[in-house]
Amino acid sequence: MITEDIISDILAQTTSQMSGIDQSALRRILEGTLLNYSIVQKEGYGAASDVEEKIAKYLDCRKLDGISEQTILNYRYHLLRFSRYVQKRVSTITTQDIRSYLSDLVKTNNLKNSTLEGEKSILKSFFNWLETEEYIVKSPTKKIRPTKCPKKVRGSLTLEELEMMRDACKTPRQRCMLEIFFSTGVRLSELCQMNISDLDWQNNSMKVVGKGDKERIVYFSDKSRLHIKKYLAVRGSFESPALFITSKSPHERMGRKSVENEIKAIATAANLDKNVFPHLLRHTMATQGARSGMSVTSLHSILGHAKLDTTLVYIDSDQETSAYEHHRYLNQ
Repeated sequence: MITEDIISDILAQTTSQMSGIDQSALRRILEGTLLNYSIVQKEGYGAASDVEEKIAKYLDCRKLDGISEQTILNYRYHLLRFSRYVQKRVSTITTQDIRSYLSDLVKTNNLKNSTLEGEKSILKSFFNWLETEEYIVKSPTKKIRPTKCPKKVRGSLTLEELEMMRDACKTPRQRCMLEIFFSTGVRLSELCQMNISDLDWQNNSMKVVGKGDKERIVYFSDKSRLHIKKYLAVRGSFESPALFITSKSPHERMGRKSVENEIKAIATAANLDKNVFPHLLRHTMATQGARSGMSVTSLHSILGHAKLDTTLVYIDSDQETSAYEHHRYLNQ
């Protein structure tokens, strides 16, 4: 390990200070030469890893880019786990170090391909930043190939299932929550942050704050408007500005887990044989919108996606629409 660190350090320095160096040839020379020596690291020299320091700087930069706090926490967790594994200076981390780390992750955690690809993505982002900021000469992740992940067809609720959930709501808050999720297509985090003052009754719209603290306007149906007002009539005039508050004192803003549990409770009461969660309602809204003829650009704007490709995932996976279109145009 010490020998490899020395070789990697020499290669990094020669690349940055001398052009035209044959890295492969130099590595072979160094490996052949050092093979004849027993190397002992000088006490205190190079012992301290600088990975955690670089992670902190990287995350600070991502915050300036407008990345959400939840994403920052996710990146920090995964990168710090990596730093505990390598215990090296960033300039000496090799492709093999990363492969070994990922291999151990797969063995110890039995990772799915999609999860493994997420781990790779985070590491690639970090090391590409190190390269851009010139902390390292070349990202060791460039040789890490993407993991093949089977493309899953996302499901959505049928209109019949949606009606079953509507009928199963036991409180005005549940019905209001369900209608807003379906009508606006907002994310879970966006619904949790909604305030009563964000409602625009004149235009049947409300302001939401999405990923990266980006504000956008979403619209709700007349049916949603009716159930929002029914909920507000029984909500009570508590000090919290939040639209959705806990039913028990001190009546604070509902958190993500509380909202998720509420949606699951509705699905259970409706006897649905599928896992229902807030994002499924968002997907249902997008699917029904596309099926009804809403343009991709309008869906893209309403859903608040950063990339149009993300919106297309919702439309491309709508198998029922594909079957209908095929029957309509090709059943001859």
